[in-house]
This record gives sequence, structure tokens and C-alpha cells, in this order.
Amino acid sequence: MAADIPAGAGENASKTVGLVDAPGKTAAHVEFTRDGRYALLSIWDLDGAIIVYDAKTLEEVKRIPMSKPSGKYNVYNKTHYEAGTSH
Repeated sequence: MAADIPAGAGENASKTVGLVDAPGKTAAHVEFTRDGRYALLSIWDLDGAIIVYDAKTLEEVKRIPMSKPSGKYNVYNKTHYEAGTSH
């Protein structure tokens, strides 16, 4: 899994692989919240979820059950282009 790591994400940013305890399921669509405090990750499966991680500690904050979540969750980032980002 690869993701663009925002400035200030810290040394833990390189440890994102292996965070998810969902064997056999696809982890995708990693995004950070506008303030960089949280990383949002999709488990793309019929029995999937959006998992919210604390970006500094990499602790799971919340798991939101959802069927095949595959969208862009950070609306601010998607509607406000900033130099150096993909959106």
C-alpha cells in the first residue's frame, strides 16, 4: 500500500503498512484529514469499513462499518486545491 505522506506526518508515516487487521481484504484509499491529525483508510469489501487512525500514534480511533467504501472522505481536501497535493 502506498500513500502520499503529508508534511509533518512524522516518522510513523512510514509504518502505515501492516496497520490493518483484516486478512484477505483490500486496504485502500488512504487519506489524511485537513489538519493531518487522522488517517482514513478503506477496507474495500462487502463486509468493509472506514478505519480512522491517529496519525501520530497510529492507534485505531474508530472503525465505521461500511460495504465497499471507496470514496473520498475528506471533502475539504477534495474541494480546495493546494500546491503539492494530488487534488
